[in-house]
Amino acid sequence: MFFQKFTCSSRFMQIAMLLVCLLLLYFGQRWWIQTSQRCVGLSAAPFIVLPNKNPRNIPELPNLSLLKWPKPYVASYPAGSQGPNGRTRPLPGPLEPVMSMGQRALFKKLLRLFSDMMFANGMGDGFFLAGGTLVGTFMFHDLVPWDDDMDVFVDIRLRSKVQSLLKRLPKPYKWYAQKQRDKLFTTLLPKGKNHLDLELSRHSSPYPWGWPFLDICYFQTNRTHFWEVNLKELWNPVFIPRSVIFPTYFRPLGEEWYPAPRDTDRYLRLWYRRKAGCFNNGYSHVLEGRFKSKELPCQMLLHRYAQVKRKLIRRETQVYNTNMQLNFTVTEESLIMYSDFGTVSFHELCLPVINERTTK
Repeated sequence: MFFQKFTCSSRFMQIAMLLVCLLLLYFGQRWWIQTSQRCVGLSAAPFIVLPNKNPRNIPELPNLSLLKWPKPYVASYPAGSQGPNGRTRPLPGPLEPVMSMGQRALFKKLLRLFSDMMFANGMGDGFFLAGGTLVGTFMFHDLVPWDDDMDVFVDIRLRSKVQSLLKRLPKPYKWYAQKQRDKLFTTLLPKGKNHLDLELSRHSSPYPWGWPFLDICYFQTNRTHFWEVNLKELWNPVFIPRSVIFPTYFRPLGEEWYPAPRDTDRYLRLWYRRKAGCFNNGYSHVLEGRFKSKELPCQMLLHRYAQVKRKLIRRETQVYNTNMQLNFTVTEESLIMYSDFGTVSFHELCLPVINERTTK
């Protein structure tokens, strides 16, 4: 009798598992078809960065403002501000949001201003997102939640022209030339308004520039490779094949599109010499000094911060113009996070990844 019950129970379990598998196969197939259909007809051409074609004027690019986004990750008070006792308030801990709402808005305003300036003067293909800002577009479709810096790389051959344009910017914008870099910021916040969260840079370090600022770094290239210009000052310089970076293409950073390396994934792995992980670099750009460092598997932060998950859809070939053939991979990038009730999906984007074998 026991054997009969056990056999019946086993058969029931087998049938139940078979039904579950069939349902998963059915809905999985539907989900795959829907995803593939979403990305049907994607053209890589609008994503290729051209010298004077501002992404705001490219109607074929998806309208990022129509997507669903998580609430901005911000600190409860401005970084670098002073408390009632006149002392600078302590910064949040590692992997915690550093910027206030106003400071975050100013960072984005500075980047937008610089990008518009570059495209308006035919230099749009001479710069791209760098450092933590590039990590942000790849992992978060936005700024890294705990970052306190914004970086771009610019071709060193354009520096004199860039500096000439920076000099002509109207108030409240200011700039400061370092030996190897330039910084774009604003008129400094008056001391009497230090406690307010205004979209102005503040003097929070011993150096003459204000924070927030846009860090304008410069690069050099030869026929085969790319490197940062302050090579002699780096103890362990990074050389990246040109083919990893060019042609640059547009990636999302919040509700705006900006130039990024052709193979952003490989670029970041080469630049940081690491496979994965969420970390801060142990330096505060607010105070311009060392800060506590921390690293965690990004998976452990999915309950706190929405992150990008990507999957390959298919490979495509497209004739771009009379002398270029684009070979690209279509990927779907989903911005998701975990909640107590399951996975929360904010949005999906179909993006091209331009392959290295693109030919001219």
